[in-house]
Amino acid sequence: MKLIRLTTLKNFVGFLKRINDIKIAGNGFSLDKQESLIYDIKSNFSQLLIEICQNFENKGIFFIIDDINGLSDNIEFTNWYKSLFESIQFNEYHIPAVFALISYPKEFENLCLINESFSRIFKLIEIDKLEDEEIEEFFKYTFENMGYAFKEDKSLETMIYYSWGMPLIMQQIGESVLWNIQEEALITEKIAIKGVLDASIELGNKQIKAKLNKIRSEHYEDILIKLGKNGLMEFKKSEVNNILNDSEKKVFNRFLQRVKELNIIESIGRENSGEYAFVNRLYFAYFLIRSIDEKDN
Repeated sequence: MKLIRLTTLKNFVGFLKRINDIKIAGNGFSLDKQESLIYDIKSNFSQLLIEICQNFENKGIFFIIDDINGLSDNIEFTNWYKSLFESIQFNEYHIPAVFALISYPKEFENLCLINESFSRIFKLIEIDKLEDEEIEEFFKYTFENMGYAFKEDKSLETMIYYSWGMPLIMQQIGESVLWNIQEEALITEKIAIKGVLDASIELGNKQIKAKLNKIRSEHYEDILIKLGKNGLMEFKKSEVNNILNDSEKKVFNRFLQRVKELNIIESIGRENSGEYAFVNRLYFAYFLIRSIDEKDN
């Protein structure tokens, strides 16, 4: 099998010309119907790395595979990566390459369930949420450098709170607020809230639309929004009953079963303890934002 060599600038440029399109949201690119090329790269990736790295002097490659949610239940991916890892590990030539898979802990657990080797191959590093001071610094620096100022109301406080410590949400809120700024270049609380609401729509479409489409119950969605409104990222079943109406109480057990199936909420604590939590901060933050009553603004 002939290996496609990309070790020279000329060959690398030729490779780029074969790219048909790049799919940012889909975490990849498609080649111009070069099935054999895709197969060669996939099957001989470790050898390709060796050839590339042999041209380096005191340098290496850092691969960041961002947002692997779509790969977390993919057996083909886990088997391919395990084979790649073994080829690199036992090769007589040291390959100066580091791979980082970026995702939520739950997705990494799924990979380990499919292939136990992943728990040995990777070192799990959990990144803490951003502090409010860090988010404030980001918003101030970004907007002030563009010539915008925050009104002395709750505009900045609102943007910080609903970012919920997550860079993804912070970025989306910042982008949405930017589109809502008027000619006076002053960010008011009203603009901030409108930006936060617009951000929730974008986050829903980009991040959890598939799960939301499977809920198919107004009661279930209302319960999720109430959990967000009351700040219940973790909760006991008994305490949630106090914030539900009669109709929601009747479906609450079925609600818990369904959202667990969709991997939105999970059981925590001891078995049958009645303790639950959102599986990640993004899902909770989305329903926290959805809890804003637009009529109050």
